[in-house]
Amino acid sequence: MHWDWGFRTRTKRRLTIALRSVVRENSLPAGHLVTFSEVYYYHPERLESFDRPDALRILTRLHRRVRRLADDLNHAIAEHPNPPTLDQIIAQAQAEPSPLPPPTISTLGELRNITGRPLDSQYEDHPLDCPDCARLRRDPTMCGSIIFKVSRPPCVADQWPRRFTRPSEPRPS
Repeated sequence: MHWDWGFRTRTKRRLTIALRSVVRENSLPAGHLVTFSEVYYYHPERLESFDRPDALRILTRLHRRVRRLADDLNHAIAEHPNPPTLDQIIAQAQAEPSPLPPPTISTLGELRNITGRPLDSQYEDHPLDCPDCARLRRDPTMCGSIIFKVSRPPCVADQWPRRFTRPSEPRPS
């Protein structure tokens, strides 16, 4: 109720969601979630199945853990006396400007620079929308992108044999 998540009813599931959020945001022990589920697990019919000393031991342990949970929640509420409501959070998110669009990458040099891959300087201005490169990328026999295997554009790299030998070297027969 203090953080006002907009829940109209207080079901076990919604209370668990709220407690999980409070535990995560306020660095509370995760054991509080176990305590919360044990409160529902040990209903009177289940406790009747235990003998009296065991039932008293379970209830004493559970009472101590629930007291710690309540103390930690009270401490978290005291640290945040006026939390924003759900409507305020939504209004703040809508008021923030939208992020800038990512920069456009038009050349192979820009792409290789962003990815940190080496590049032959003579192919730095090779366009990414090269029709020959696009044809090779659509080829179903091509495994993996040549752009990231060699520093030449795919349309130039595919002119050499698959072992990427230089044109000046004799081709294996």
